[in-house]
Amino acid sequence: MSRSYLLSVLLGYLQTDTVWSCLSIEEPTKLMPVQSGRSVSLPCNISSRCPGPVQYQWFVFRKHSHHQIHSDAVKYILETSSLQINELGEEDSGIYHCAAFVNGTQSPGAQAIGLGTTLVVRVNQHMIWHILLWLLFALLLIFSLVMMIFIYHKKADGLQSQQSVQGIYQNL
Repeated sequence: MSRSYLLSVLLGYLQTDTVWSCLSIEEPTKLMPVQSGRSVSLPCNISSRCPGPVQYQWFVFRKHSHHQIHSDAVKYILETSSLQINELGEEDSGIYHCAAFVNGTQSPGAQAIGLGTTLVVRVNQHMIWHILLWLLFALLLIFSLVMMIFIYHKKADGLQSQQSVQGIYQNL
């Protein structure tokens, strides 16, 4: 198993027990298939009984990498406690974890990590068929042009042959 997957599972089990925790996180743990090129919003519902403001972070675990997500106002947008991902590509597939903590509190239970939402980005099949159709059209067009050139040269060669035969008959 890959280290990213094991770390993702470990983070899911590190969530503190609700008896001792003043924070709890609910996020969809289901598989979310999404088409490429679209946008998606991953919700993270945080309930807090902790004193102080709650802050949150998002992490993504992919097949060969993992990192914290930072808002860049284009690709990733952190909205309150949800994460919006724009212009999805296959490289955005992964397990997304929401983490929350009470700023300035080191006490147990002041941190929580969600179980993660699995996001699977699929290439738009309609787009593939559209590209294949245009490619087929271009090949048909090239074939037609080659055939027209071939026929033109064949006719031109036929006319030259006919003229040379007529020239031979006239010289006789």
